[in-house]
Amino acid sequence: MKKVFQIFVFIAMLILAIPLNSQTWSNSEFYSYENDPAFQPRQQDVDILQVKCEAFIDGPKNYIDGKATLSFRTFYHPTDSLQIRVANLNLKEVKIDGKVKEYRLQNGEAIIYTNEKLEYNTEHKLEIVYDAHPNGGLHFTGWGEDEKYKREQIWAHSLQNWCPYSNIKHDLCTTEMIITFDKDYKVFANGLLQSKKDNGDGTNTWHYKLDKPHVVYLHCLMIGDFGVKNFKTDRGLDLQYLFFKDMPERFDVCYKYSKEMFDVFEEETGINYPWGIYRNMPAADYLFGGMECTTSTLFGGYMYVDERAWWMRNYVNVNAHELAHQWFGNYVSNINKEIWLAESFPTYYAKIFEKSVFGEEYYQWVRDQEFDLTFEDARKNNYPVAHSRGGRGRYYMKGSLVLDMMRDYLGEDGYKAAIKHYLTENAHKVVAYDDFLRAVREATGQSMEWFFEQWIRRGGEPHYKIDYRPITMENKAYTLVNVAQIHKINNLTSYFKMPIEIEVHYKDGTKTSQKPWIDGANTEVMIQNEDNKEIAFILFDPNRHIVKKMTFDRSIDELAAQAEKSENMIDKLDAIRAMKKLSLEKKIDAFYDAYPTNEYHLFRGEIIKQIVSDEEYSKNAKAVTLIKNAIKSGDELTVRSVVSSIDYIPKTIKREYETILQDSCYRNVELALDDLCRSFPKSRNKYLKATKNEIGWQGRNIRV
Repeated sequence: MKKVFQIFVFIAMLILAIPLNSQTWSNSEFYSYENDPAFQPRQQDVDILQVKCEAFIDGPKNYIDGKATLSFRTFYHPTDSLQIRVANLNLKEVKIDGKVKEYRLQNGEAIIYTNEKLEYNTEHKLEIVYDAHPNGGLHFTGWGEDEKYKREQIWAHSLQNWCPYSNIKHDLCTTEMIITFDKDYKVFANGLLQSKKDNGDGTNTWHYKLDKPHVVYLHCLMIGDFGVKNFKTDRGLDLQYLFFKDMPERFDVCYKYSKEMFDVFEEETGINYPWGIYRNMPAADYLFGGMECTTSTLFGGYMYVDERAWWMRNYVNVNAHELAHQWFGNYVSNINKEIWLAESFPTYYAKIFEKSVFGEEYYQWVRDQEFDLTFEDARKNNYPVAHSRGGRGRYYMKGSLVLDMMRDYLGEDGYKAAIKHYLTENAHKVVAYDDFLRAVREATGQSMEWFFEQWIRRGGEPHYKIDYRPITMENKAYTLVNVAQIHKINNLTSYFKMPIEIEVHYKDGTKTSQKPWIDGANTEVMIQNEDNKEIAFILFDPNRHIVKKMTFDRSIDELAAQAEKSENMIDKLDAIRAMKKLSLEKKIDAFYDAYPTNEYHLFRGEIIKQIVSDEEYSKNAKAVTLIKNAIKSGDELTVRSVVSSIDYIPKTIKREYETILQDSCYRNVELALDDLCRSFPKSRNKYLKATKNEIGWQGRNIRV
């Protein structure tokens, strides 16, 4: 013991004798990350190579009688059992390589015993004969006596509750579906139709096959009495789009811009659509937006709308989002923890497509909604984008905004090169965070660890406090802008480092700008004012590129100038929003001058909402003029800002308000009718007569 103690003392003295580099030690950083319960993917005992399902389905009886064949390969260790998801299935027989096997059921899974150890890297076939009355998973609508008013459909966007499968979400396999059903209906599944056979007994058997691997949760089935239109993209890809036979006139409205999406995404990614066919299938009683099953998207039938319902819930964004999944999530898949890799990209590319057809201001509108949802989640917790509990606001919205910032930083060519390399190198593979980071580095030469670290791996967003003052140095005039980061700093969120543009706008209409790196607690930026001009306003991060909060106290004159003179709609909007707490009397002149400078509904709608929030607005002539102007604008969403904000209509705008009953948008008519009847009950019969031929959107909501 004494000898051990002497050795310890000697080592301690030796360490103390070594001269330390104090700078190296003081600058050492220890990174902490939010604990993630899904950090480790679920272990696989076998690799499922193919799922083949042969099934007879009876709609009226809510019944399936099937046989599933799962081809699999063993991993590195000898395998003596398999774990297969069979929830709600009645198993009749289980075989491996033609031999009957014993099994036990546990928590919706079948533990199947091989009776002999299956050696490493050998291939086998598991056969399960079963039947079921599925309770969810495979959805039967319109078949029961109490559902005759619904469309007769059967649909599934996973194998749950109707076909045995391995519940490893990152497992890749091919698919084969052989489905027998009533011959009066059509059947669709993943991949290409191999054959359709008339069985002579009132049924047809449909055989579909997808011979490229994809993740197990993206299997689908759709059965119904659909109309079908087959056409091709400019590159010759087969498209198959389903529609409701009783509403053929809605086809072009619902699927508007569909072909153009392929051109945009193939150009953006540098990768042609990676599958042999693409389908769109509207599902009855579908409670979601859409599901990106490989080659075949299911979407909510409530989006199969006519022209007048377009601005309530059209299919363009969901259509583009689910199509983008065919590259991101399907072609390149992700481990379960990295949900953002599956959702951020489709959210981003749907927005990019909408920008290509609707323009910059629409794109900024979508981004504005992404900002709102990002910070809504930030008020609840501080999870990162890459965390399995990050939530929708981060997987979808913040992740999309982060890709915007990455594109800004890398530039068009660099960003596109990185995306193409990422997709090419990881085709039909399962990836994680590091795979995307490596692809960016390999394609661009840029080491983006700093970017990924603060925006994806760690939580939080920067909160910048801005102030400025004119100064003179060596007989030269400058504007000194101070940027402080005032968000909470802890072991999970640090100061952010980003290049951010600052523009100084002068009263003569000119401007100067710089794009410095903002880093640390405080950053001072000096922008030369060569002719010592008078400042009108300053923009920090013009056109709102950075995900951030901002505190920037400005006078009403500065805000008014920004609202009227800014080049970008979103900068005008930010100025109007900054006036929210001011009285109408103080800001109405600024509103009146700014309103004509931009026609986009997001900007004008914010002005209208702030006007109407003042109880005395009807007494202000300029306020009334702006409301009348909005009603007469002819823009559905600008009119919506009026009818969504007003409950009781002042007589000063009654005549204009009545014209909304002939608006092209169902929702505007509905809200205007409600407001008019509430505000002028003696004229109720007049308003009901004016809308007697209106039915409305979902639920006959004008007629009822």
